[in-house]
Order: sequence, then C-alpha cells, then structure tokens
Amino acid sequence: MVNEKNLLQTDKIIITPDICIKIPTVREILENEILYYNITYAFTATPFQCMVQLDDIGIDYTTIDEWQLFIENFLSYSRSITELNQIIPTIKQQIEKTTDKKILFKKEQELNRYQQLLDNFNISLGYIFDNLQIEGFQLWHDNAANEEVLFNSNTGVKIDRQTYLLIAEFIRKINLYKYVKYKPGNENAKKYLIEKERRRLKRNKNHNEPYLEKFIVSLVNTSEFPYNYKDCMDLSIYQFNQSLKQIQHKIDFDNTMIGVYAGTISVKDMENKDSLSWINMEQN
Repeated sequence: MVNEKNLLQTDKIIITPDICIKIPTVREILENEILYYNITYAFTATPFQCMVQLDDIGIDYTTIDEWQLFIENFLSYSRSITELNQIIPTIKQQIEKTTDKKILFKKEQELNRYQQLLDNFNISLGYIFDNLQIEGFQLWHDNAANEEVLFNSNTGVKIDRQTYLLIAEFIRKINLYKYVKYKPGNENAKKYLIEKERRRLKRNKNHNEPYLEKFIVSLVNTSEFPYNYKDCMDLSIYQFNQSLKQIQHKIDFDNTMIGVYAGTISVKDMENKDSLSWINMEQN
C-alpha cells in the first residue's frame, strides 16, 4: 500500500495503514546524528555487513537472512526501551527515599544518564517511524500466513517480512545506503572476509564521527548548491542527499568534459558513459 507520492514532495512514506517511514529534515538529524545513522543502519544492514558482530556472538552470517537480522535488531531496541522504562521509575523511587547526599547525587546522575538514553532512543526512532510504538513488540507466529512476524499486542501493529523489505528499501533510498550482499565461495574465503573486516573496523574504531555537518559545510561552499546554512536545515534528508548526488555527478561531468576537450579522455573507449551528461540518471 506504499504511497506513490514523489519523495521530493513528501515528509513520510505510508508503508501500511499502521506504519509510516518519516523523511526527517537535516536539522532533525543533526540533533543526534550518530544515533540516527546507527539505528537506520541497523534496520537496513545485511548479514554480510554485520559479519564481524555476528561472528563475535557465535553466529555464522551466511546462515541467517536479512529478515532474521532485522528481527534481532528491532527487538533489541524494543527491549532496551522497555528496560529503561522499568529502570527509571525505580531510580526515582530510590531518590525519594534517600536522605544521604552522596547516594542522592549518584542516583540523580544515574537517572539523568538513563533518561537521556531513553530520550535519545525515542527522538531518533521518532525521526524514522511516524507514531510507531516500538516498546512491546515480540516475535509471534502468524498461523494464517504460517510465518514468523513482529507483533505488538498493545497496539495490534504487525511487521511481516514483506513490510520489512519495504521499510528497508525506503530507509536506504532516503539515506543513500547501498544494498550490500555477498556470499563467499568457501569456508576459507568466509574466514578471510571476516578477518579483513575485523581489521578494518579496528582501524576505524575511533573514526565514528558525525559526517553530515561536513557534507553541509562542503555543499554550502559549493557554487552549484543554492542554499545557505539556515535554508539547508529545512531540507529533508532525501532532498539534501539527492542534491549531493547531483552535484557530485555534475563535478564528474565537468572533469570528464575537460578531459574530452583536452584529448586525454576518449569517449569511444569509455565503458561507462553516464558522466557524458550533467543530469544524473542513476536510479535512487
């Protein structure tokens, strides 16, 4: 039942009557960029992209599919929110009964930490789903369809495999995530890929820095981008990303044309001729 409205003209995508994917603004994502991208990545990742994390908990990434991985990640957020909603009232009760100033100070710090974490989860998930209560989802067997689904008995909302595929498709489209899937040819190749990815993650463990701000600064200071910092904040992330793609393509086109005119690039020998047009015709 996905709405057919062009993504440039809307701020949400209706997947089912109960589930809408929001298209947040640049300003909204900047409020908590790392958490937003961590969650959207978790909801769209393939087992191949999580091979190291799965290996660390004893799961062979070639033995599960994307739907199973989504179930685990989605339920992880659901359980975390449930736990925080149970912990916070307990700490508040402890604070009310405490007279010791040192204990009170520690408990208030603990409460602030948990409350901030819960607020961050709710805000970031609220930028992905429109009015979807994540807490309360459980794995449930749908007898009619004879398949495992995610079901929230508190709200009656169900997420089946087909719904998940649409959710993942549009989150990828909004955020320019690539669909990455690969199956190694043998056991040795699988082990090699896991260790290679493990080394890459180790090298980059201290580079988990926000990058949207860097993109904004770069585009605002690019002649092809017609927005200033203030106006840029009101763009949807889809509009912003499409502008980024187009400007990158336009720069590639300009450089290609310089090479063609200078005689250093032969059009006849080019395998990919997309850069011969300044209009980016690549599918989103």
